[in-house]
Amino acid sequence: MSAAWREEPGRPGDKPSDVFVIAAWFGVMAGFVEASVLLFIQSVPGLITWPQRQLSVSGDFLWIAPLVDVLLFITAAVPLAVGLAVISAAPWLRALRGQGLAVLPLAATAAYVAFRVPDRLYWWAVVALSLGLAVRCWLWWRTNLVAHLAWFKRSLVLSVAAVAVVATLARGGSWLLETRSLQALPPAPSGVPDVLMIVLDTVRADHLSVYGYERPTTPGLSQLAAQGVLFERAISPSSWTLPSHASLFTGLHVHEHGADSARPFLDTNRPTLAEVLGEQGFATGGFSANTRWVTRNSGIGRGFGRFEDHFRSSSNAISRTVLGREVVARLRSFIDIRGAYGGKTAPDVTNAFLEWLDGVSSRPVFAFLNYFDAHGPYISPSPYQVRFMTNAQRIGERGFAFAPPMVESETEPGEESLYAAAYDGAINYLDSEIDRLLQELEARGRLDRTLVVITADHGEAFAEHGFYAHGHSLYMDQVHVPLIFRLPSVVPAGIRIAAPVSTAEVPATILSLLGLAGQSGIPGSSLRRFWEESAPPVEEEKPLLSEVGARAGVRPEWPILYGWVRSLVSGDRHFIQYEDGRAELYDLSTDPKELTDVADTAEGRAPLEDFQRHLGLLVSAPMAGPGDRR
Repeated sequence: MSAAWREEPGRPGDKPSDVFVIAAWFGVMAGFVEASVLLFIQSVPGLITWPQRQLSVSGDFLWIAPLVDVLLFITAAVPLAVGLAVISAAPWLRALRGQGLAVLPLAATAAYVAFRVPDRLYWWAVVALSLGLAVRCWLWWRTNLVAHLAWFKRSLVLSVAAVAVVATLARGGSWLLETRSLQALPPAPSGVPDVLMIVLDTVRADHLSVYGYERPTTPGLSQLAAQGVLFERAISPSSWTLPSHASLFTGLHVHEHGADSARPFLDTNRPTLAEVLGEQGFATGGFSANTRWVTRNSGIGRGFGRFEDHFRSSSNAISRTVLGREVVARLRSFIDIRGAYGGKTAPDVTNAFLEWLDGVSSRPVFAFLNYFDAHGPYISPSPYQVRFMTNAQRIGERGFAFAPPMVESETEPGEESLYAAAYDGAINYLDSEIDRLLQELEARGRLDRTLVVITADHGEAFAEHGFYAHGHSLYMDQVHVPLIFRLPSVVPAGIRIAAPVSTAEVPATILSLLGLAGQSGIPGSSLRRFWEESAPPVEEEKPLLSEVGARAGVRPEWPILYGWVRSLVSGDRHFIQYEDGRAELYDLSTDPKELTDVADTAEGRAPLEDFQRHLGLLVSAPMAGPGDRR
């Protein structure tokens, strides 16, 4: 570089405006590459990894990722621009001007995003490849600074225009499809009520005061249950989100619909409740705060005219990009970030539903709401977050809330009670939000002509058997869930059913209460048999099946690492079978926390054999093991 170049002010790449143009260009390119690669990987089941399955991005990501990356790259360009200003002000550093040094870190960051998305390389390989590509880019840049900067500016304008077109088509296309699907609905049967199915994600029944819990977590649900039917022992078909929701919408068990770890999506082979009710003229709307698994990409959104899952908030959008996730991962150690996991709050879900409801009020509606607030990291607004904590627990709660542990060995003595207190606070927050939702329906004159169904997809463990969270086993802390029905003049008030039932029968029950049973192709028997005179004795009911498939890469303490787990509930007994041949049996009447396995006792051997025979009859094909994972 000549002395004249070193003394001439404003060489290409030196000016702050140039730095921001370069940053924006690399941000747009990184976003396009990131979105394109991830959408392609998600379309090919054999390519997708487990972390990518949980991202579950939609076509909107083609404009969301460039937008987010542009903002992050421009933010990163601020210190680079300041550095160039320092170089310009210091005579002994002016020899560096005109080198386009800002290109190096920006190109390296964009390359890092591109290499990181496929989730196939070690971090050091990603870094090495990114640095190598950045150096090549910088050397190319230096060959003709003026021409290359002009090319960056022209292509940036075109790229921004392309992002705007994609966003317009995505948003406008969704609105057009929803409008046309609503207009194409057939006339609905006269006099049918609305249907509101609420799923409290990760809420176990025995932490609800309406189920006898000592803490007053659910005063609102207690009032609702007094106006309808409560099932005291509802059993979920699985212990994690996707298979449980799939059963709630199809009436099928996990081995029948197949949506589990090995095949993490619900296929189109069997109808869903939303499809059936849509064919009957219902306007259908789904509003999910679980943006990992309760999504259109997972198949749960099939049949809904409106299904809101992704990108309702900036935190949601940021958390789905490579750089956004890494920024959030570092910030959440220092400050409380409600959207650190890309989730939506209960008011977000409620408000979106009410806005949609007011726009389709001329038709009966089927609405599905998934509330995610009781899922880890158990964060709820004040005063709910600390409502059930001791003074000592309130002092330390900020340090724990973002990372619930996976196994008991990772906690200090007594910490499980701290997590449970935060969890109970989140449930109390949900209870207040559901109460607000029902009040809004009453104000609109719709509550008493709405079939309200409240349940959960699964529960949550708090070290009862050595581990936390869910999806790793089938103990009652994970499969015993709430189930309440309310519809005046159709569902009796103040009834509590003690017999165990499966939530896989919820769709058949809804159709039966609407007078649409037998027309749908959805299997199962209506649970109304338990409150009608023709109800069979409890002993005639079949054992209730729950299942969870094997998954590689989880903690060695988790049973699913070694194969599938299945369980049966019949009367007061709970039988658990493992793929490796182990079996457990618990008497829930005397051991509700399942601390004493009676499978090898004299009184347990005969019922154990009966359970194993029943399980063989119920399940015709084995669940996929780790070797079957795609």
